[in-house]
Amino acid sequence: WVGSGGMYFVVPMEHRLRLEPRHFSPMIRHTLKDKLRKEVEGKPSRRYGFVVNVLDVKGLELTPGKLDDGTGQAVFVLKYKALVFCPYEGQVLDAIVTEVVNGGLGVVAEAGPWAIFV
Repeated sequence: WVGSGGMYFVVPMEHRLRLEPRHFSPMIRHTLKDKLRKEVEGKPSRRYGFVVNVLDVKGLELTPGKLDDGTGQAVFVLKYKALVFCPYEGQVLDAIVTEVVNGGLGVVAEAGPWAIFV
């Protein structure tokens, strides 16, 4: 389901994370991976569509953190691969009708992460 003609794609992405000093420990990579997942999974990306899942965190590229003088937080830029859902114009989607509006004049349906009014 990933590939040509589909609406799911694996794409390289980059995300900037801020980490508080209390999280600076030998487990910092694990902490960054968890925080990355919490911040991007299930959220839209302006460039690629809806981020379904963060992939390839084992090969996660991590820049050295830069300290913010004002807050003491470190800022990291993480590069990773993600599975994204991005339908294109004219593509047919399976959807589940969740509501009938105004006696059948329209319907609200869910297709993946989106609510659609038809």
